Amino acid sequence: MKLLLSLLVVSTLPKWAVPQVLPMRAPLKAVAELVNGGPRIFSGERVRLKCSVPGKVSAEWRYQWFRGGEQLQESEYFVLWKARPQQSGKYYCQGLRTTWISTQHTLHSLPIEIEVDGGWAILQAPPLPMLVGETLTLMCRVRGNPRLTEVILYKDGVELQRQSGPELCVTNLTLQHHGSYWCRASWDGRRQTNSVISVAASVSIIEVLTEPMLEIVPNDPLIHKDRMLLVCHVQLNAREPVSHIHYYFYQDGLSLGLASSQDRVTVLRDSGRYWCKASIPTLGLKRLSEPVPYGRLTDIRTAITHPVLEEHFFYNESDRKVLLHAPDKDLMPVIRRRKRRRYRGRRCLVRIRCREGIHQGPVVSLQPRAPSHPDPMKGPPQTTTSIQPSEPLTLPDVSGDSPNTLAPGVGSDDGTVVWKDF
Repeated sequence: MKLLLSLLVVSTLPKWAVPQVLPMRAPLKAVAELVNGGPRIFSGERVRLKCSVPGKVSAEWRYQWFRGGEQLQESEYFVLWKARPQQSGKYYCQGLRTTWISTQHTLHSLPIEIEVDGGWAILQAPPLPMLVGETLTLMCRVRGNPRLTEVILYKDGVELQRQSGPELCVTNLTLQHHGSYWCRASWDGRRQTNSVISVAASVSIIEVLTEPMLEIVPNDPLIHKDRMLLVCHVQLNAREPVSHIHYYFYQDGLSLGLASSQDRVTVLRDSGRYWCKASIPTLGLKRLSEPVPYGRLTDIRTAITHPVLEEHFFYNESDRKVLLHAPDKDLMPVIRRRKRRRYRGRRCLVRIRCREGIHQGPVVSLQPRAPSHPDPMKGPPQTTTSIQPSEPLTLPDVSGDSPNTLAPGVGSDDGTVVWKDF
């Protein structure tokens, strides 16, 4: 009876067992590399390629080689002994492993392009893009390796360098160095001077930190309906690993918070122009995105790109004395709120200028809560408000019957003067 109960319990265990879910693994990918030779060789030369699966014992894997859609030999190494121009193409490989269940295949490796040149000259250039600030090294090779007397390097049809050696260097690369390069080599032989021109080689130049692009996601299902998501897209192309990128976000030039290692932030949904900045302090790099408008832009500051400053001079109509100088129109509500009784019935001289900081004079200056167009590249703007008393200035009589002088800079020809009742 005990044996029967034991068998009954054991037989019911599979029904109550919880199935185990195995974690998903990323598919393996083969790696093809160039061991001997270069991506551009003369006909008759040799090139050697190797295939591997990272992190795995090579004895467990077999390797299959391909060129385009053509299947080639199965081996760890692939060699072109006496290459012909017809063998030019993109070579890649794949790893195979046979188990007692099935045959496992890796993903194809990235292709390696081999170009077999039947001419007399080759300009060897790096196959991968170069970074801004690096040094580009080019090699002008001539079949048979004669002793060269002159080598000329061209870029997009314009001569860049002229020397006697085959190695050419371009230092401190910029984006303007992107283009097609070729060389012209000359040497003496058999009582004559021989000269050959190579086929053009393309050189790509990219920035270490690309220009950020701000994306505004107003309707994200994962956040509150009153908020929206800002995403700062940027690409890092550093040779050495970098710890992290610092991200900053701005609305109408005002900082939306401290620096963060996250490339996105949620903010209240509000109209305005938004920026983002990416910074790598260890490399001394910082890039600012283009402004992205959102919603209805009713403020003049959001309708233009270059800084424009409105200066307000509040004065007494009886004695024409300047009482207050406000360099930003955003201070109008502040003045109305704090000085409503004192300034009631007085007028304001408004000056719109295209340059900041040109007004100087002993007037009472009310500093704005934030600049009209602070530069986000210089950090968060000033947020304090202060009033600095000084001697009043005398403004001119707009009716023309007073000889009083205008405040410095107000009467020049670089802007528009309008009178407003306050």
